[in-house]
Amino acid sequence: MAGQSMSCAVHGPYVPSLRCHCDLSPARLKPVIVPGAKLEDPGLHPTENEEKMTDENNSTKIFNVTYEVSGQSVGKMRNEIRGRQVEPSVEPEFEMATDEAGFHGGEGTAPLPLAYFCTGLVACLMTQIRAFSKRMRIDTGNVQVNAVIKWTATMEGRNPYKSRPKEFLLDIDLDSSASLDDQKRLIEAAKEGCFIEATLAN
Repeated sequence: MAGQSMSCAVHGPYVPSLRCHCDLSPARLKPVIVPGAKLEDPGLHPTENEEKMTDENNSTKIFNVTYEVSGQSVGKMRNEIRGRQVEPSVEPEFEMATDEAGFHGGEGTAPLPLAYFCTGLVACLMTQIRAFSKRMRIDTGNVQVNAVIKWTATMEGRNPYKSRPKEFLLDIDLDSSASLDDQKRLIEAAKEGCFIEATLAN
């Protein structure tokens, strides 16, 4: 339905296509959707690579996603990383670096490791929303995601601290002319297809 917007509260990563509030804390809840939003779509046709994932009989296919990554410590707390995806396709090698702030004795020459994790979660969510919208032919407009990701650490004396996840909140703003039911289907599909979401859920 055009001009429709929604709010969702979800335990578990992804919630696309609407105005959503996602709680990614340990337990997983089904989305609670409330109407309200707007806009139109970009193109809704699967890409050539997406078409290769299915055959004429829609039979089940299984594929692996594999990365090979190596790191080298440099300086005080800096790490220099090289890696590449090797399945389902071999992609160009990438280079990244991490560092720590003064809290851990670093010099702040690169983002913290957790910054990459948080960025990956948000970017993965946005990618699956857009990729699956084409595969499912459900239109989406512009996608905006804001996240608040929290951990808690406990330290006794001078012992190493112990950390645990506290709260992963994703606020997703999506303009769509699709029906409420289609948007909900897209959300569920994106949650199930996101590799980072699957890692968090398991």
